[in-house]
Amino acid sequence: MAMPIPATATVARGQERRDIAVPPGTTVAGLLAMLHLDTTGEVVVARADGRPVALSASIGGDLPSGVLLALTDPDAVVAARARADAGRGAGFAAPLASIVTLMFALAVEVGVLVIPLARPTAGIPDGARWLGAVVSAGVVLALALRTRLVTTVGGALAVPGLLGAPASALADPASPTATTVALGLALVGATLAGFAIWLVRGDAPAAASAIAWGATALLVCAGLAAGATPANLAPVLLGLGVGAVLLAPRHALPVPESQLLDLPLLTTSAPAVRAAEVASPSRVTRRRMGHTLGWARAVTETTTVAGSVLAAASGFVMALRVDLGTLSGKTGLASLAAAVLALALLPRGQRSRVVRTLPRVAATGLAAGAAAALVGRGLVAGTEVVAALVGLALVLVWGAVLATREPRSALLGRLADLVQGLALVLVVPTAFVASGLFDLVRQVAS
Repeated sequence: MAMPIPATATVARGQERRDIAVPPGTTVAGLLAMLHLDTTGEVVVARADGRPVALSASIGGDLPSGVLLALTDPDAVVAARARADAGRGAGFAAPLASIVTLMFALAVEVGVLVIPLARPTAGIPDGARWLGAVVSAGVVLALALRTRLVTTVGGALAVPGLLGAPASALADPASPTATTVALGLALVGATLAGFAIWLVRGDAPAAASAIAWGATALLVCAGLAAGATPANLAPVLLGLGVGAVLLAPRHALPVPESQLLDLPLLTTSAPAVRAAEVASPSRVTRRRMGHTLGWARAVTETTTVAGSVLAAASGFVMALRVDLGTLSGKTGLASLAAAVLALALLPRGQRSRVVRTLPRVAATGLAAGAAAALVGRGLVAGTEVVAALVGLALVLVWGAVLATREPRSALLGRLADLVQGLALVLVVPTAFVASGLFDLVRQVAS
């Protein structure tokens, strides 16, 4: 008579694990008794997925052979659950505290730096402005040193801006050029702070943030030195923001040619007598691939956030100065429309949630700001704007229904490519004309 095949089970209790073979049909209570484990108290037996197991369940029958049984004390379960809840609370409290601190610093800077520039007659003394600037910079610096805020996409961009803004306290609010000087000082301070953080940390968000702040500061300071006004610079910054969103996914992952070709293997003769020896490509490993892809993802997301915020801010300035009676005003409105279409269509096909969402949020803000400016200044009737919004909503709903149908139509994707290409082509020339550079070049040429 053949002997039945024994059933196996693994019993885990704390750090102790025991493997045992028992006759099929042995109950869990019998197994624990064989192991001399006390079951008279409140002992919880659970499977690997957390489901409880009855002591009367049989191994090899109710439970499969090879089952893992974990023994825990109810008090230990309650304590572990409390620790998990506390960990989740702490994980939520830390970002909330950082956000509240940043909002406090931003409120202080608005109160002691922006308001005196907007209303020089507010009567805020210079001592209060300088004290507020020092307090704000100190709070942000302490937050950056004690937390990992600068390693995030938003923190890498916000911290240099909040550290550089206090430099605008050096501008005299009573001066006619106070706004221009304060803007230049704030951008230069943000650029210096961004590059300092990059030198200290050396990670991808810090690098992308430093370059974004540096490019913006260089363009704005050069324009202000040439006599341009913020209204003239806004269209140029709008084009820069759209360009950053467009180019970030394409150039965030540079691959050197030496990594693509084995030059020592293909080269038959040296190009010069004293030419340096060319190294072979580095070995491709999973760790290096993960680091490279993570770097590219962080650069793409940081640059996209910077471009979207820059486009939204400059577009808001343009929307406040829309004038359909001049050529620059008409081209400025056309530039806003082209930017809205480009920002709404560019994220198609992107996997990152930040890259997919934020440009479309910026496009929505641009459209809303332009519509509000046109209605507020009486250039367009409110009923026309409402009708346009209703029509746009119907188009979006219709497009969403068609885009989610299976099989998907290639016609919609082709139309979106055409509209996106047309919008990108129109952004630069319309922004060039709206900024007044076209009239300047024409005057110089004549």
